[in-house]
Formats: sequence, C-alpha cells, structure tokens
Amino acid sequence: MAASSDSSSLCPDGVWMTEEDAIKHLRIEAEVMKIYKNCSCPLNIHIEHGRYVRAPTPYSQFHFAYKSQTGNAASLMTISLIKWSRMCDYFSNNIIQTDDDVDMTYRRHFTDYTTLPATPTNITAAFDAGALLSITTHCTKKTWQAT
Repeated sequence: MAASSDSSSLCPDGVWMTEEDAIKHLRIEAEVMKIYKNCSCPLNIHIEHGRYVRAPTPYSQFHFAYKSQTGNAASLMTISLIKWSRMCDYFSNNIIQTDDDVDMTYRRHFTDYTTLPATPTNITAAFDAGALLSITTHCTKKTWQAT
C-alpha cells in the first residue's frame, strides 16, 4: 500500500513515502522531483536517498520523501530516514503477535513517528495506511525502480 491520506492522519507530524508515492500523492511531477533532489524543496518536503544514510538493503537503493504538515519544516521530522527504514525492515521481518514482541528501540521509534503505542493492531494499521513500507511487498511491483 502506498502512502495515502490515511498515513498522514496516522502520523500527524509527517510521513515518509517512496519517490513514486510522492509523485503520485503529492502531485509532484517527475521533472520537479529531480529538482527537489537537489535540495530545492518546499519547506514541508524533504528528499533523501537511502544509501546516504546507510539504510538497510533494499531501502538503500531508493529515494524517499518526508512530507510534514503544511507550514511545518520537514527538517524537523519526527523520525529520520535511517530510523524509519530500519523500523520498516524490523516490522517487515518479525512476527508481532503481542506488545511484548516489539523490541524497545522500535517501540520508541514507532511511537515517535505515529504518536501511537506499538501494538500489533497499530503496526498493521500503519502498514495498511502506507505509513510503514514493506520493501518485500513493494519490490514485487515493477514501479519500484532503484535510483
């Protein structure tokens, strides 16, 4: 599932999304996205490549956009790309059946990002809303292309 309006309500301060989702949901043209990659972004959008923050593979192969609420600086993001990508990787690769199954580090990251406790229900809702991304799911789409 791509980042959507559901993800912005789940993450009230801002949300990470793929470059493709930013183009689609923020209505940013692909050519404008190229300009944004060179740090000419609006105040509430931040573009970053996973390789520059040493994100886990395959997150390290892609550009991501962080969009904060209009009027708020994206540079004040609630969670960095490296923390977000590691959290997505962790929740994608671990079965979370109870609250106790969540590592304390990722519990804290999840709460910082969503303002919600890291319960199995909330984690599932975050994936469903596109606030968390499972690369294994997204990489099966031909639209995900390494940049």
